[in-house]
Amino acid sequence: MEEQYLLFDLSKEFLKENKGKWTKKQWDDFLTKLKNKNININEKELKIILKKESKNKSISKKSEKEIKKLYIKKLAELNYKHKKMKKKESEINSKEKSIKRNLHNVLAINKIHIDKEKRLDEFNTKLKIKTILLEKKFKLLIKERLAQEKKVPKLKSDIESLNKIIESKNKELKKIEDKHKKALSEINSLTKLKSRLKTQENKTDKKIEELHNIQRHNLVKEKELDKKIARILEKEKNSTLKENNITKKELDYNNKIENLNQKEKNIKKESIINIKTLEDIYEEKEDLKHKIDELKKLNKKIMELNEKSRIENKKSIELNKNIEIKQNKLSELEKKLSDSQIIIKQKEQENSQKERKFIDLKKIEKNVLNKNKILASKRKETRKILATQRREKNKLKKLNSEIIINQKNIEKKEHYVTTKLEFLDIKERKIQKSIREITIVSNELKNKEAEVRAKDSGLRKKLLTLEKEETKQEQRLKEISQKVKEENKNLKLMQKKISKIESKMRDENIDLKNKETHLNKKEKELHWTKNELILAKNHLDKIKKEYHVNVKKIYDRHKKLEKYEKAIKKIENFVSK
Repeated sequence: MEEQYLLFDLSKEFLKENKGKWTKKQWDDFLTKLKNKNININEKELKIILKKESKNKSISKKSEKEIKKLYIKKLAELNYKHKKMKKKESEINSKEKSIKRNLHNVLAINKIHIDKEKRLDEFNTKLKIKTILLEKKFKLLIKERLAQEKKVPKLKSDIESLNKIIESKNKELKKIEDKHKKALSEINSLTKLKSRLKTQENKTDKKIEELHNIQRHNLVKEKELDKKIARILEKEKNSTLKENNITKKELDYNNKIENLNQKEKNIKKESIINIKTLEDIYEEKEDLKHKIDELKKLNKKIMELNEKSRIENKKSIELNKNIEIKQNKLSELEKKLSDSQIIIKQKEQENSQKERKFIDLKKIEKNVLNKNKILASKRKETRKILATQRREKNKLKKLNSEIIINQKNIEKKEHYVTTKLEFLDIKERKIQKSIREITIVSNELKNKEAEVRAKDSGLRKKLLTLEKEETKQEQRLKEISQKVKEENKNLKLMQKKISKIESKMRDENIDLKNKETHLNKKEKELHWTKNELILAKNHLDKIKKEYHVNVKKIYDRHKKLEKYEKAIKKIENFVSK
């Protein structure tokens, strides 16, 4: 009743004072009054009531008496209604209690449904994300397949080009190996030549010693001839006194000449045996044949020469002088020979030193070849390591690409979750609005209790089915969450492995750089050693040329000595005659 009075008074004040318009303060004061009197009415309802009261023209036109009459009638009606309302209130309170219980149950069911809807939405979002990821992966795989199919001819061409490059490099390596083999063969040939030169030098030394022995033997024979010539001169002096005995002496003289010729033949044979060279032997044989013919002719002329012996005695004195001059020349030649022998010994010492250097160079070459082999093996090892590193890098690139794709998918999931949360916030706002509307609709629910009770059985059945589905979905969600956790664990392990591999790769790259610097240094050292070997080879070529020149000089000197010996023999033959 108080509510009705207040509303009636407010309607009059609203019409008189404000003419249907109130300020915010007036509304606030009115609402405070209602709250103090435990009256809960919304602003909308108040405005509707006030508008209805303002529309009643009877209030504005009728007088206060009529209003009082109407007011009394309304009070009677209100009292009657109030009694009915009290009866209904008791019924409504009982119904409200039951409705509240039902509402509580419905709200709990709604919460369960909301949670299930959330879970279903999350599950659907995850499924959608997974389907999208699978579609993207499938598309990427198709693109990769197409790209690989497109790359196949390019790869074939690249492989062919690489095979050609490898073949060219193998040919170059074969050429280098052939050059090394040629160099080794040249070195072996040089060693053989050195051994031959040593043997030739030994032979020349033996021949020089034999020649010296022959010269000594010739000097001894020259002295004997000088003694014989002195005896002959003494005999010629006595020949003037003993002309009668000339014939006998001439015969003795001829016998002695024949003995001397035999001795000369024996000496020549001994000299031929000592020299032991085919060319000299053939030449000396021819000379001997000519000399034998000359000796035969000379034997015929001995008789004529005996008559002219006196004249030849004078000539013999002159010849003795010439022989002395030639002996002096021979002594000078012997001195020159001794000097040449000293020079030859010095050159032999130099050659021995050069041979030692050559042996050292061979050792250096062997060391260089061994180093080249070691470097080649190291290069092969570095190539293998680089190939493995490239494979690992490619694997890391693939893993990084997969991680990037997973990160992008996670970002998409996060974005989807944020959007879903925003959507849920909007839903919460809507739910709050719906709760407000439920409070308004609570009066309507009182009339619909019977229908609700009838529908409770159907709802309970549906709840049971929903609970079963929820249990199934919860199991699925648990399985999916476990899978997601395992995937996250695998991703973390992969990231750790990648970090370890990256650290290993960095260390290996540092080691490779150090090895490359070391190899570059060794290559420079090998380049220097190659240059030194080239210089040494050039130096050896110069030494060989000098050696050949010296050999030619020695050979020329030997020929000159042989000519001198032949001249001396001719002189001896002439003197003996």
